[in-house]
Amino acid sequence: MMTNRINRLHSFLEQNPNDEFSIYALALEYKKLNQIDESIRMFTQCIQINNSNLASYYQLCEIYASNNQIDLFKHYVEKAKNIATEQNDIKTLNELISLEDETI
Repeated sequence: MMTNRINRLHSFLEQNPNDEFSIYALALEYKKLNQIDESIRMFTQCIQINNSNLASYYQLCEIYASNNQIDLFKHYVEKAKNIATEQNDIKTLNELISLEDETI
């Protein structure tokens, strides 16, 4: 089932390589499969397309926190907190602060 979703998302990306939604969805699928390097690559690609993609920043923070990559976590959590503040997204900002408290 997950392979079907991955294949379908890849076919969407063949038609539109910068489809942020499909890239994000694909990154989530890879994360579920614990294909972390590929997941990171896809979330990073989302950020390159849209540097205020808060959801991708948050996912990267979770990945780096769970893999104990503290320097990368700190880098992305600071950017994510700034974006959440700019977007007035208090809920995500509070989630990021909680994640930061648990990680550092």
